[in-house]
Amino acid sequence: MVVCVATAKMDEFMLQLSYEHEPVQVSVPVNPVNVSVNPVKVPMKTQEHIYGYCMKCRAKAEIKNPHHVTMKNRRHAIQGSCSRCGTKMFRFRRG
Repeated sequence: MVVCVATAKMDEFMLQLSYEHEPVQVSVPVNPVNVSVNPVKVPMKTQEHIYGYCMKCRAKAEIKNPHHVTMKNRRHAIQGSCSRCGTKMFRFRRG
């Protein structure tokens, strides 16, 4: 049986590291309670028209029934439907 010398030394090194150190307690929870896995939809009340790019119409169109969405990576976006064809539209917000 042929064993790579580098692999054998790496295995020895990893075993030595695992025996030298004790496990560390983490004070921050791994999955925080306030971060949701699914996007959160919040209805928007605004007087101004919000426009986005419709992929089906291939033009800028007003977003009908817009609502604020927070993605799981905490980016903010506006989601709604196209006023012309009814296709789902999505636009990222600044902040």
